Amino acid sequence: GEEILLNLKGMFISHQHADHHMGILNVLLARQELFARAGHAEPDLFYLVVTERYGAFLTAYHAKIQPLLTNVELVKCEDLCRHPQRDQYLFEIPGADKIQLIDQEYKQKVIQHLGFKDLATCKAL
Repeated sequence: GEEILLNLKGMFISHQHADHHMGILNVLLARQELFARAGHAEPDLFYLVVTERYGAFLTAYHAKIQPLLTNVELVKCEDLCRHPQRDQYLFEIPGADKIQLIDQEYKQKVIQHLGFKDLATCKAL
């Protein structure tokens, strides 16, 4: 298990149901501890794809309770959804390709780090 945590490059948590997110705090803390025991000043870069709301929770937890986001970059799920393009009046543009809100250069950095060809999601209901 330790080798898996040391080599883990990212995780995707699609929504706040307990069966999707309850263990993430322990995973992040155990990962930090393993890197410290291995003599690293900080853990390797880790991308955590989460909803904006859960990202806010993790950021507050990190700041007020216990640091756990050392070298963790939060990527918003919502920015990975494909959204319809809209005109200046906010009407959908018929026939236009759907777009992601994430900065495309940043997205390329993320997928290159993770070894993916692409990264997208849809709204979880």
